[in-house]
Amino acid sequence: MRIVQINAVNGVGSTGNIVLDIHNRLIGKGHESFVLWGTKCKNPEDSCFIRIGNNLDHKIHAFMRRLDLGQGFHSKLATRQACKEIKKIKPDIVHLHNLHSNYIDISVLLKFLKNNNIPVVINLHDCWFFTGYCTYYQKHDCLKWQSGCKGCPAVSSRKRKKVEKMYSKKQRLFEDIENLHVIGVSEWTANDARRSFLKNSKNITHVYNWLNADLNVTRASRDSVCEKYGLDKRKKIILGVAQGWNPNNKKGAREFCELANHLNETAEVVLVGQNNGMPEIKGLNCIGYTSSQKELMDLYAAADVFVNPSRFETFGLVTIEALSQGTPVIAYRNTSATELVGEDYGILVEDGNIEKMIDTVESALSTLPEKKTSVFQEYVRNNFGKETQIDKYIEFYNSILLEKTIKSEDF
Repeated sequence: MRIVQINAVNGVGSTGNIVLDIHNRLIGKGHESFVLWGTKCKNPEDSCFIRIGNNLDHKIHAFMRRLDLGQGFHSKLATRQACKEIKKIKPDIVHLHNLHSNYIDISVLLKFLKNNNIPVVINLHDCWFFTGYCTYYQKHDCLKWQSGCKGCPAVSSRKRKKVEKMYSKKQRLFEDIENLHVIGVSEWTANDARRSFLKNSKNITHVYNWLNADLNVTRASRDSVCEKYGLDKRKKIILGVAQGWNPNNKKGAREFCELANHLNETAEVVLVGQNNGMPEIKGLNCIGYTSSQKELMDLYAAADVFVNPSRFETFGLVTIEALSQGTPVIAYRNTSATELVGEDYGILVEDGNIEKMIDTVESALSTLPEKKTSVFQEYVRNNFGKETQIDKYIEFYNSILLEKTIKSEDF
């Protein structure tokens, strides 16, 4: 089996690590694998990793995108060159990940794949594939993507026609591919695909993302974590993790401010992620972003409860990371959270109900039993284990090729 994956990054960031993990697993199982990437690559010298375009091309794409909102509709020359590389490889399947980072023209790419009868898999790491503009439509509580993205609330009124145009272009391109398959990173994202113009794809399924951390590593003691970050050892630890925090985002900054205000006598709120203007509140500790997985896992292990008050998660890796260290999760009942947080592993709160969230956290801190780390880790291994989840992708590839073979024989 010969697979080509296309993603903005390779071996860097969440989607880049997923791509590289799939690549390595394919190679380890004796398959052939290639990755076409745009902006960053962990091992760019590897002959299996082929760059699309260059820095200048990406800057021009970004400039043009600002003018016409044509994200993914520029870099035509670079994409044609990439198509030549794909033609040389002669893949059995092309697997598309993140295409919205100013490096590729999807009209050129998709027409090439269609004309060469190459099966296409698209991975829904976010919602961009089936919207005219948004990567996360929940930011605007908008369902207009189900009917053409007319009147898009994410842009000014003078740009709304451009969003409609992008939507129509994507719809025509994807509906024109006969051998199209969709994988969501949760059942929730797969269900969104079933409500979008992707609904007529040959297959729509989901494969959960996976945990990369080694569960056998001994974590730093709670006392040493408290000393490192200047936390009061006598208080409970409420942990939140994101790329960054600002008071106006929908990742839950407001909830953490309220938690600190209400519980600072008994708990320390610790936020991992860049501080983008969070207020100074007693008991609220913004410790910055960390690229160290060990440091992050030590924090998960030290925390008494992990709170994920995000209003939208296509998957929610931070939730799984917390559970892997035996830390119960309290989250809003929305998007993919309902699939990840079983009743024995945390508590789901009515979506958006901040008062209920605060009451639940306060109650949990005084009533949660002693951590059952081994039980939690078994749950994570069984449901989000790396090799198990990647093998589901490989099984999916095999099913596509089997279907194609049967169809050819029937013909």
